Amino acid sequence: MPNFDHKTRLKEFPDKKAGKALMDELMYFFNTSDQTHLWLSVLNSNERAVHFYEKYGFVKIGEHQFSIGKEVFDFFALSIQKI
Repeated sequence: MPNFDHKTRLKEFPDKKAGKALMDELMYFFNTSDQTHLWLSVLNSNERAVHFYEKYGFVKIGEHQFSIGKEVFDFFALSIQKI
């Protein structure tokens, strides 16, 4: 399964459904693969993104921080598991 380290959303296109199209493709790949889990991280302040992933069945499994220089960002770790 490919490793998607980072998803960048272009600020000019927040409502153009590109994220949904990409996620639909990822979920199709996941559901037709032998993989049992998907994990991702999302800024915990990005409520819109958290809700987006929850609509696909992702649940919060933890929290972590990521630092760039002196700036620290708080993230939720989300996961989905095949039943």
